[in-house]
Amino acid sequence: MVDAPEVMEQKQGLRRVVSGEAGNIRLEWVFPKQEKYRFAVIGDTGGGTELRWVLDRAQELGADFVLHLGDFDYGPGEYMGAVAAFNDVGIPSFVAIGNHDFHKELTSTHHLFRQHIGPRNASFRLGRVQFVNVDTAAPFVPANAGVRGEFFRDLERIEGTDDIVVFTHKPLTDPDQARGHSTSQRERNYIHEQLKRLGVDTLLAGHIHIKDEFEDGDVRTLVSGQGLAHADLIVDHPIAEILLGDVTPDQERVVYSWAPINMPLEAHCNPRAWEVVTVLNKMALLQQLQKACANR
Repeated sequence: MVDAPEVMEQKQGLRRVVSGEAGNIRLEWVFPKQEKYRFAVIGDTGGGTELRWVLDRAQELGADFVLHLGDFDYGPGEYMGAVAAFNDVGIPSFVAIGNHDFHKELTSTHHLFRQHIGPRNASFRLGRVQFVNVDTAAPFVPANAGVRGEFFRDLERIEGTDDIVVFTHKPLTDPDQARGHSTSQRERNYIHEQLKRLGVDTLLAGHIHIKDEFEDGDVRTLVSGQGLAHADLIVDHPIAEILLGDVTPDQERVVYSWAPINMPLEAHCNPRAWEVVTVLNKMALLQQLQKACANR
């Protein structure tokens, strides 16, 4: 075995270190030491102009990094469009895989996620907060099987951690059962067990295109799935919001708040937005959108 030279790359406030030996490479991302920082949480953006807007908006709101909750691939070209957007933005993005990013009809696409974005399950610590990314894009059978089961079996609360932020795509329970966006009972029970074992009491999720906060047993769930800001088009004024998390030296736990996305009309270029407007019979607005997006 020949030792590989250590390679360093500085980008988006992160220092990436690649080291090791042939056949055994170690990747390490180092975030600048900060006692106070802010992160933004958003999902269900697609991979086009809406994604780029919310990433820029996160920076505008003072976020040091973004937790993206998945579903950035709604149509042709959006997977690699999202990869480019995550690479171009001036702050790091940590991404959960969504069901639309996992497969297209009968075609598996999650290999693209691993190739271009990162692992589907991961944990890292920043200061006194441990961040845990959990894959809920597709069910595991049994629920403790596969790479996620192996990940949970090895996962422990890091010593000195005051709070654990778990972020994933699907909420374990949909507060509106008629929508049917809950995970299966077996998946829900298994993940709840793991969260309880780790001492986690807050879960961040997307998947449902709403903003919501509710108690799911012992777990507080915050849903931040308004990345396409369709709510703004429905009510004709900005109400869609992005979730912010603040970590400060005088607070043991993350403090969460909401801020408006303020998405301009010319950013609503995902065809899904046009479908919403068409269903609402807002034909004048549809014409405005088509004109605004014609050259994008």
